[in-house]
Amino acid sequence: TDAEGTVYTGYFENNQPHGEGTLKNTDETHFEGTFVNGKKHGVGKLTLENGDVFESVFEHGVSSETVKLNRKDGNVFVGCFVEGVLKGSAECATPNGTVYRGSFVDFQLHGAGKEICPDGNVYEGEFNMGVRHGPK
Repeated sequence: TDAEGTVYTGYFENNQPHGEGTLKNTDETHFEGTFVNGKKHGVGKLTLENGDVFESVFEHGVSSETVKLNRKDGNVFVGCFVEGVLKGSAECATPNGTVYRGSFVDFQLHGAGKEICPDGNVYEGEFNMGVRHGPK
């Protein structure tokens, strides 16, 4: 436990987290994964207080650009996240089996994209904040 109340459970080397471990913050977020010399390194999961789970590969404490986000609502996003915000091209799979591919803004398909429905129907075109925008 450090001065801010963060609790680390796992392996240590040279008085730093090193190996498999869990880091729990006072705000109820926690990280499970591998640490090297006190930094996140390798595959890890960050669980937020709202239940959303980010999965990524870390190198020297920095997350890779491609991140998988399992949202509490069942939607799964794979794409580039910057400070927890989805940026640019990504893919979203919904609990009902619909898959969206394209550009996202605020977790909504926006701009050019593709919607693939479980029944095989496909819409490819423009979207405006998650709504088809263009010829049907």
